Amino acid sequence: MWLRWGRSNAFFLSEILSDPPAAEAVFQKIRRQVIFEKLSDEERLPYLYSEGLVEEGLGHHEKALALVDERLRIAQRLNLLKEEAGAWVMKGNAASSLGDLEASQVAYQHSLEISRLIGHRRSEVITLFNLGEISVAMGNWDQATQYIEQYQAISRVVGNRLAEAYAPLTLATIATQKGDYSRTEMLIGQAQAIAQKNSWIRLLGIARSARADLYFYQWLESREPILLKQALEEYLALDAEGRLEQLGECARLTLALFFDQQFDKARAMLARCKGMAEQHSKHDQAWVTALENILSGRSFNDELAWFHDHRHVSTGKLLERIRLLLPN
Repeated sequence: MWLRWGRSNAFFLSEILSDPPAAEAVFQKIRRQVIFEKLSDEERLPYLYSEGLVEEGLGHHEKALALVDERLRIAQRLNLLKEEAGAWVMKGNAASSLGDLEASQVAYQHSLEISRLIGHRRSEVITLFNLGEISVAMGNWDQATQYIEQYQAISRVVGNRLAEAYAPLTLATIATQKGDYSRTEMLIGQAQAIAQKNSWIRLLGIARSARADLYFYQWLESREPILLKQALEEYLALDAEGRLEQLGECARLTLALFFDQQFDKARAMLARCKGMAEQHSKHDQAWVTALENILSGRSFNDELAWFHDHRHVSTGKLLERIRLLLPN
């Protein structure tokens, strides 16, 4: 019976995601027992959605892509546009995790077109945010700004204040990448004020991360020691609060420690970064290898070339700036 439940209930998704390996074993058992084959196409959709989430949670992005492709075929055959829009989002997520930003961008664009066609605002908002983030990673600053401003405007119209509050932080990241540091400061202040007013702790953590990045990028440009110290203070405070969650944050903290000549702490943080890196993500593995080579005084040209070849412009530009600071 549970296989026929709606997606919000299918297999109690919160329990699935809290123990993905156990959930994966259950799904495999279902396939072995040929239960799945007895279902109609429409009945398979909640199953494919749930199993895709599990595989994505386990870092099995290629498996997740195969499942979402099957879900897409069914949705398109049955002309279930809302289902198709959601499947394109999951395809974009999996492609992004594998480091294929262009494929991810195409998938999100498909979702956006369908969401607008059927007037599904929630899906449109999610997809605009994802397109904004992908555009940031690819270095398309103006396009990223357009997506995030649209995301912010629609979030405001539908009354999603928390979603609206995230927009200034992505816009702050764009401003930092463009070197418009006064705008970055203003946008971070906006986000912090909103977060403090509503006691949104996670948003405060993201704002602190954005401020740490601001100081770090300013230091890369000016080489003022006080800016490196300020970046370290913010990154370490974030870590002390248990909010150092993203590989990029961990990598920048590792680099800040290294350039502050805290070499043992930098190596310890590198070990943390390795633990955060997904085994199946070429992007994550390239990041970790680049960090290892930087700390060991070796060339990271191969990793830099990978980032450029795969249009990870933001990371590639950061590593180019790091290379200028290192002895030849």
